[in-house]
Amino acid sequence: MGPANDSNSSHQDRGAWHDLHVPPYELRLFPTLVCGQAFRWRAVGPDEWACSLWDVVVRLRQTDTTVLFRAHGHVDSAGVAQHLSEPDLRSCLRDYFQLDTSLASLYADWSERDSHFKTKVSNSQYLGLRLMRQDPIENLFTFICTSNNHIARITKMVNSLCTEFGRRVILDSETESQLGGPFYTFPDIKSLASATVDHRLRSLGFGYRAKYIHRTAMKLVDDHPGVDPALWLHSLRDVDYFQAKGCLMQLCG
Repeated sequence: MGPANDSNSSHQDRGAWHDLHVPPYELRLFPTLVCGQAFRWRAVGPDEWACSLWDVVVRLRQTDTTVLFRAHGHVDSAGVAQHLSEPDLRSCLRDYFQLDTSLASLYADWSERDSHFKTKVSNSQYLGLRLMRQDPIENLFTFICTSNNHIARITKMVNSLCTEFGRRVILDSETESQLGGPFYTFPDIKSLASATVDHRLRSLGFGYRAKYIHRTAMKLVDDHPGVDPALWLHSLRDVDYFQAKGCLMQLCG
């Protein structure tokens, strides 16, 4: 998904919230965004979070009946400017949260099969907790960061990774201040394969994970010359579990 141009960005910043049309029993942002699946969502207000996705800052707000969404900003990409429309963003979010799968139906089925699960979900704190379908690049390198680690430190590491090797999302100063500072995209694979990555990540406190991140990125680039290695990672969504697992087990860390 390409970035928006300045005029479109300004329009989005001023734009109204849009309704994702998803009730709380199908999606609740808390705890879904903070339970250890994703580490880049930033709390920016009561029941409100923001994260850089698809070259914009995506902002979500939980209400008593639904989830609202909007987008801010764009990434400067060599003069290439594309508008992320409301329907496109809606489609991206539906895929990201796997909203075409009924969580209520799954909970009912699992409760019948497992009395322990039924007891746990009888507590409303687990209602609306969904498994997110994140981008494979972010999933892979974030997973490497989680090795022998805890959520607070993983969050700090992942944010450092983005600040150092990602691209800054261009926001107007008022919006950036309102949302708690700048946002950066998750780095692409080639950025993480550059020669200085290992040393820089070690200086940022990544420890042995710095080597794993760098070697994994280099292997992906070396194994797929002349093409975007991200395409191979995305292709693993279309193979069976054991084949995907076998491919991923070849990567360092």
